[in-house]
Amino acid sequence: MFSRTSGSTTCGAPDLAKLTFYGHATFGIETDDGVRLVIDPFFGDNPVCDHPVADVEADFILLTHGHYDHVADAIPLAERTGATIIASYELATFFEQKGLTVSRRGLAVGSPIFLDM
Repeated sequence: MFSRTSGSTTCGAPDLAKLTFYGHATFGIETDDGVRLVIDPFFGDNPVCDHPVADVEADFILLTHGHYDHVADAIPLAERTGATIIASYELATFFEQKGLTVSRRGLAVGSPIFLDM
């Protein structure tokens, strides 16, 4: 099932995780038990996304790398929601110095990540 509303595309089925594509490299995932993840939050300056970051909820924010178009809205999203930022050591250190909750992870291809709720 796919639906498109306000600049995002969502797919999922009842009782399964829901995936939302916001544009560029920004995705939201809501697990079947309600955990909300945002990957590479880039909303405000994203020319293909008209979904405001203020309307997005997150328990975790996953950052793949430090380019602007992958981290631009990480701080406002984490500050508003209290989400934990999951990132490589350098990125996590940067965001921790901004007063945010972080989890340093090795994010190499194939590395498992276990989220503690």
